[in-house]
Amino acid sequence: MPLSRLIAVCWIAFFGLSGCIHFEVLQARHDAEQLFAEGRTEEIIDLIDKMIVRVEDELGPDHWYLGEGYDTLARLHAYVHNDFELARVYFERALEIRTKALGPEHPDTLETINFTGYLYQVTGDLPRAEAHFRKALTLRTKVLGPDHVDTADSQVYLANLNLLQGRYAEAEALLQEAVKHEARKISGRHPTPGESHALLGSLYYDLGDLPRARRYYGEALAIMEDVFAPGHTELASRYDALARVSFREGKYDEAEKLGNQAFRIYREKFGRNHGFTGDSLRFLGRIEGARGNEGEAREYLSQALDVYETVLGPDNYRTLSGKFSIAWSHARAGEFEQAAALCEEILASPRLPAVKELEWNVLLLYSLMLGRTDRQNTAILFGKRAVNILQGLRAGIASMDEALQKAFVVDRDLAFRNLASLLVEEGRLPEAQQVLRMIKEQEHFEYVRRNAARGPIRETTASYTAPEQSWVSRYEEISDSVAKIGTEYEALLKQKKAGKEPVDESRLERLRDDLKVAKRGFRAFLAELMRELESGSTRRAVEIGRKNLDDLKALQGTLRDLGEGVVLIHYLVTERQLYAIVTTSRVQIVRKVAIERAELNRKVSKLAAAFADYRQDPLPQAKSLYDLIFAPIADDLRQAEARTLMFSLDGVLRYVPMAALHDGRQYVVENYEVVLFTEAAQSKLIRGSARQWSLAGLGLTRAVEGFSPLPAVADELNSIVRTDSADREGVMPGVVYLDESFTEKALVDVLEAEYPVLHVASHFVFEPGTERDSYLLLGDGNILSLAHMLDQDLDFNSVELLTLSACQTALGSTGADGREIEGFGWLAQRQGAKAVLATLWPVADRSTAEFMNSLYGNLQSGAMTKAAAMRNTQIEFIRSDDYGHPSFWAAMILMGNWL
Repeated sequence: MPLSRLIAVCWIAFFGLSGCIHFEVLQARHDAEQLFAEGRTEEIIDLIDKMIVRVEDELGPDHWYLGEGYDTLARLHAYVHNDFELARVYFERALEIRTKALGPEHPDTLETINFTGYLYQVTGDLPRAEAHFRKALTLRTKVLGPDHVDTADSQVYLANLNLLQGRYAEAEALLQEAVKHEARKISGRHPTPGESHALLGSLYYDLGDLPRARRYYGEALAIMEDVFAPGHTELASRYDALARVSFREGKYDEAEKLGNQAFRIYREKFGRNHGFTGDSLRFLGRIEGARGNEGEAREYLSQALDVYETVLGPDNYRTLSGKFSIAWSHARAGEFEQAAALCEEILASPRLPAVKELEWNVLLLYSLMLGRTDRQNTAILFGKRAVNILQGLRAGIASMDEALQKAFVVDRDLAFRNLASLLVEEGRLPEAQQVLRMIKEQEHFEYVRRNAARGPIRETTASYTAPEQSWVSRYEEISDSVAKIGTEYEALLKQKKAGKEPVDESRLERLRDDLKVAKRGFRAFLAELMRELESGSTRRAVEIGRKNLDDLKALQGTLRDLGEGVVLIHYLVTERQLYAIVTTSRVQIVRKVAIERAELNRKVSKLAAAFADYRQDPLPQAKSLYDLIFAPIADDLRQAEARTLMFSLDGVLRYVPMAALHDGRQYVVENYEVVLFTEAAQSKLIRGSARQWSLAGLGLTRAVEGFSPLPAVADELNSIVRTDSADREGVMPGVVYLDESFTEKALVDVLEAEYPVLHVASHFVFEPGTERDSYLLLGDGNILSLAHMLDQDLDFNSVELLTLSACQTALGSTGADGREIEGFGWLAQRQGAKAVLATLWPVADRSTAEFMNSLYGNLQSGAMTKAAAMRNTQIEFIRSDDYGHPSFWAAMILMGNWL
């Protein structure tokens, strides 16, 4: 905080004195103003000390004039010497005198309260700082009015604290109000000239709007240059601000020039061991690091850290920032373990959670370092924490203009993309796509419907898997414990330094030891977390074993029963190979492709992005993946005269709509019927389907708490269900249960009525492996969990086709990496359903209705199998003018019995 805000020469209004003392005070006022304008702060301290002695001799030790002197001494000792304990003693004396002599709401009393808040801020006690700032602002508004310059002063102080904590919208509102009343010269308690402009510059700098930041910083510098002499510390703070903008713009030479100007002034005025000097050293180190001069960078950064630890202590946020800069230096040099170790030290600090901007940056770097050292699962967990903090900050700027919101995301893009990349490489595509949607939240596609996300993207968070959530809860519990011990320890330590009240030395010693133990315990917890999260090899071995690859021969009899041209294709994904096992009724063939699992995951992620957005050209990605996974077996399929392909997919390939791969001339579905083979439906594959079709439609249209409305569901069901002989619109006879009539009882009733087709259009929440947390949202607002469906033993044996017409009903969500692709369909097949039709991504309302209308019309004709009806409908869409893009037809996947 700039010096002029701190000193304000508030003690020099000693009017009403008589005789010689009156003349001396007036002369002291003139001298102090001159010294302050010239930046000669040490001489001001000597001047005030002498005047305090004279006033005490003439007027006594409790005269209210002395409150001015002690207040100013406190500011100078805090600002010039960083002697915060002595400053606190002087403030307490000033507040005691002012409250007693002037009253608790006098402007002078409020001035002391306000600056005491600043003292708490620089020593890291942000909650107390905020309490003092808000009290001063409230009382100043009440006593002096909203337009008074003292009120503006409090607004600036509180805004600065909000900036530190990432509360940007509140900071902007306070500063825009304060700037209206900003004084352009020093007078009494008026705020520093240009300070509101300077803080607005800092706000826009933090949000990533560099042009606006440069403008406000420049205006602040111009105002201050009219007031202060060259070489003044107020000008140094503005040079430093402009240097940071130049640095972010990549103008390193300009940044270095301005940074050195600031450094020389701070070193001359304050010496080497001062917080501002440390800030300049750290900034110069960052410049050298950006240039690739890590040796010079490390030297500057180490000096800065020494200053911070000496002046501010080990847990002050500036000390933590200094460690963070050194951690980045290690990261740039490829010293990943050293960088990670420093991040762990910072994360163990009790003060870190109060500074959200620093916290998410540390978490991001820690995630990056864990990823570089092959600890992907732990990297994902901490990457999620970083993104979730950012999403909280992002929600706080939702009221600010859109340009700032976009700049905020662009400036912090690395956190989102790091997490998305980690998830993609692990094959956890739904989570990766959730994160990427957070980045592109302004790009909502008009054609998309049925987003089951709980609230706008900016308010959502990266979801934790069940195991991750358990670890997160422990992390937060341990972190809170460290913070509580640290807070009590610091409070007792301050009390001891003040020397006014006796301190329980044994308690202080216990707390000091407890804090050390707590920090060690926190780091031990991190080590335990890594060991647990990274032990996934056993799980993968079990998964591969369940595929029963050695028993594929037994399926050949089933293939013969299904008829000529039916081929089963198993894919198996390993770390460096992709295997395709082609089984016909007569032969088995194994083909393999050399590809890293992470690279395959990236290719599938690109395909998913191209298919989900109708504005992207899908063919390059569809052809690329075709060449990789389908071309190696294409000749085998032609020789087998294949017509129907049953795919058993593995890992990330479960997210690939195989029908939409493209050979450069045609999509796969234009040559083959395509279905998914599932173990749950294996015993039902050769059962023939009904040829007398009827349908029960269950749907939700209204909004339910936590879920968006689905207004198009009513039209969808009306277009496919013919409820009576007078209904000319529907293509298949049946019944419809919408909203309140769609209850658990209604579902049981239609199952008992044995409708061959059950069409469900509602939200579905799926958490892999957690049957009690996965559920279908009923129309009456209740939920039907998978566990309850199993407990009630719901019977789906009469269901020939279960259609789940809602976004991503086929996909698991949090923690899904392909194992649980069948979702609700998996359970329904276990409970007897022969086939399931589900969707891989959100599909347009209008196209969904038309797709279902065509599909059911093909089935109703009685001349087609389910697979043939599906293929005909998809080809119809491919050749249409409006719906040829895979985003409209490829999402639908047919699983199980396709006859």
